[in-house]
Amino acid sequence: YIKEDTFALKFIPYGNCDCTAHIVFDGNYAEGITYFTKNIYATGQEERFTNIPALEYGTHTCEMYLTAVINGETYETLKTTHELTFIKGGTSTIITVPYYKTVAS
Repeated sequence: YIKEDTFALKFIPYGNCDCTAHIVFDGNYAEGITYFTKNIYATGQEERFTNIPALEYGTHTCEMYLTAVINGETYETLKTTHELTFIKGGTSTIITVPYYKTVAS
């Protein structure tokens, strides 16, 4: 992403029931800054996350998942994790290496 004031995330959640999509940057649950939610309805319409405030220059971890309340019980999907890189433009170079699991013997 080129660092501007806001950006749109190409994450289109959908399901067969009403649910809530969650996006968390860098494990920080600061509502409207690094944590965003959107209600998704089982109508088949695509719901995109738009106008998210851009993060600081560099690489940030983005975690996405859905929650739904079914018969009074709350369920959560597995979390999808990605790296997003924000640049200011020009000739800056950033290397992003997503590495989530460590195996040691």
